[in-house]
Amino acid sequence: MSAVLQLGHTVRAARKPYYCGMCNAPIKVGDRHSVSTNVYDGRAYDWRECLPCDRDGIVSLVHDWSGGYWDEGVNYENAAEWADEVICGWFKRPAERAAARRWLARAAGGEGE
Repeated sequence: MSAVLQLGHTVRAARKPYYCGMCNAPIKVGDRHSVSTNVYDGRAYDWRECLPCDRDGIVSLVHDWSGGYWDEGVNYENAAEWADEVICGWFKRPAERAAARRWLARAAGGEGE
């Protein structure tokens, strides 16, 4: 079984339009966003996130929630399950609940701030 290996992480301005890998919010030309260069199954790729998803650590929160189950990384669908469970479930950590609410707002096309 392969796992994601992170080679580097930086914040840069977009030179063309992208979408956040976690919340699917548009990243417009000139927007600062997080870029992680990763390797999975011998292939290198760039993972892009909007700064709010990066700041909230959504990838880590979703990965931890899954118990580290997804060796290939997490995605929008996994984040949606995590956010639903955090908001509707038994989670009592206010910071994680707030991060889930912000993520849901971004994923629904809102500001999320």
